Amino acid sequence: SNEKTEKVKIFGNCGMCKKTIEKAGNITDIAIVKWDKETSMATITYDALKTNQEEILTRIALAGYDSEKIKAKKEDYDKLPGCCQYEREN
Repeated sequence: SNEKTEKVKIFGNCGMCKKTIEKAGNITDIAIVKWDKETSMATITYDALKTNQEEILTRIALAGYDSEKIKAKKEDYDKLPGCCQYEREN
């Protein structure tokens, strides 16, 4: 099978972050993202023929969340609710 599973750090704070990160990363039958708010680690499982880690993390960045590999644009981060605005690294 073409299934790949990887772990990536995605910054966020709360249950609302979890919902948004997972919704942004998930694509029916192609990619599943499970984010753990205690560790900030996401488990990403996807079909390598249909997508890749960078594409998934880009969608999550568009929702306002930085990962260890792709940083969200400031304007996307600024749209997050106050409780979801995490400490950003420069």
